[in-house]
Amino acid sequence: MTSTTINQSSKINRTALYCRVATANQYDTNSIDNQLSRLRSFAETQGFSGFTEYVDNGFSGLTLDRPELTRLTADIEAGKISTVVAISTDRIARSYILASEWLKRINACNVDLMLLYTPNRH
Repeated sequence: MTSTTINQSSKINRTALYCRVATANQYDTNSIDNQLSRLRSFAETQGFSGFTEYVDNGFSGLTLDRPELTRLTADIEAGKISTVVAISTDRIARSYILASEWLKRINACNVDLMLLYTPNRH
């Protein structure tokens, strides 16, 4: 699990929970309901409150052109979000190149990304 120290004032109403599945009817450990449950639980244990949820249901991770990721990015760039919580980088993008592009963009806005799981490196 990846974690970042964040001051208490940024924990309130500036946290985003992001989840995605490629097929709208996915019923496994990566289902939207399962992801949201895990993200909410994690956010609450970290002291976050008033978080905003961004859900791309039925969208491929092979592109960054997704409605809720686009809305999240706009909110980040508008200064509305200071921390993004996601299950893992593959929920942001399936390609490390695309994930890296997005991470550079949010890092430029001084936004932290907290992941419940980090990918295994072989």
